[in-house]
Amino acid sequence: MAKVISQETFDGVVQENVEEFEMSLEDALSEAISQFEAQGVNLANIVKDVSHFSATGDNKHAVIMAVEKINILIRGDDFDGVSAELRVIKEECDRDLAHRCLAAKHGAYISLIQCLKGQKQILLVTLDALASLTNGQPDVLTDEGVDLLLDLLQSSDPEIIAMVTKVIIHVCTKHETNRQTLVSKDLITLLVSALERNKTDGRNVKLICCALRTLTLDDDVRVPFGKSHDHAKLIVTEAGALKKLLNLSADYSADKAVLSELFGTISCLVVRNEFCQEIMDLGGLHFVLSTLESSMSHQGLVKQILGVLKAISGNDQVKVAIVAQNGAPLIVTATDKHIKQASVAEMSCSAVASIVLRNPAHCKVFMECQVADVIVKAMQLHADKSGVQKKACMAVRNLVARSREYSDAFLVLGVEDLIREAIRRHEDCQDEGKAALRDLDLKVNLIERWTGQGQGITY
Repeated sequence: MAKVISQETFDGVVQENVEEFEMSLEDALSEAISQFEAQGVNLANIVKDVSHFSATGDNKHAVIMAVEKINILIRGDDFDGVSAELRVIKEECDRDLAHRCLAAKHGAYISLIQCLKGQKQILLVTLDALASLTNGQPDVLTDEGVDLLLDLLQSSDPEIIAMVTKVIIHVCTKHETNRQTLVSKDLITLLVSALERNKTDGRNVKLICCALRTLTLDDDVRVPFGKSHDHAKLIVTEAGALKKLLNLSADYSADKAVLSELFGTISCLVVRNEFCQEIMDLGGLHFVLSTLESSMSHQGLVKQILGVLKAISGNDQVKVAIVAQNGAPLIVTATDKHIKQASVAEMSCSAVASIVLRNPAHCKVFMECQVADVIVKAMQLHADKSGVQKKACMAVRNLVARSREYSDAFLVLGVEDLIREAIRRHEDCQDEGKAALRDLDLKVNLIERWTGQGQGITY
């Protein structure tokens, strides 16, 4: 493991370089960095600048002084002074994670929580500073902070809702415990209620959608199992979110930025077969395909639409409806138009793989739309993107697995070399790449990982 040091230790070495070796501040800083890195010390969370050093040796960082001043000013009800120091904390925290860590270690979170309690005059600027402080360090959240945030989320002020939602997004990202704690205290209901109250405010619609998506993440490496699926289920079943999001999508059909956020949220929520069916029953599929046709030039929106189509095609009836409603040529055309964008290419290949899975009739429709050309082009353009290669291999495999007559269409385009190169370059493409080669009737070295001899896995 990498070694770590405190900010005080680092600052002390810089000061020593100045005093003992008569270096300039810049040279002293550079030398300190070199010394610690040579010793294997991780300086990622260390503030590395010279702006806080003084000739007297009183080397206090701006964010530390701001926290100390706030604690004094709060007791004197000096709201103008507190506001100024809160802005200093925000500016310092916005610089980088190292400054945010320094602020947290010196009590900034506790001071901000005190400012939130009963200090209405400085509420917005406090929330703004708290959003900056919690960005990338969700561990600072306490039970007291949870209760304050949930109480503020019920406000009728759109500005407060926006700030609180930003904080919620930050404390839920990469932190499963915070997510579960907030959900257990009815966060989902409060978020959806806030969404309905602020449905005409595009900024808040986007922020609340982002907060809902954050609850469906499984990104905390410190826990073996998360509750992303359970949270998505609660958002749909208890809060009725799908219908509300689709209604908002119709309201914001002319605002591509908001519409992208709404579609991105919908695709994260359809985690069950019946949810996919609900989207179609509510007219969502027709709206999504119509939007794709009319918004073909909007790259971000196209990506989110492809994500929705991929998600809802997990339902076999929806899959049939996508093809029946002319979805195949729309998907191929949109992908070809934005083929240079890796994220669009990856999402498109994933959608195609899902829609044609175990359905030769769908394979025929897509092949007639020249999907092979688009998939191969995506592999050629994004050879360094493992996600694109993996999803492309899946799409190729699903297109030819039950329709071997389409193999030649891929082979003549040189897909074999592309797949073998993907297997060579990307470790996570091994299974998908070999499956594609196998179903293309090409030579592939398959390893029997278990021989049935009771000796465990063999390699």
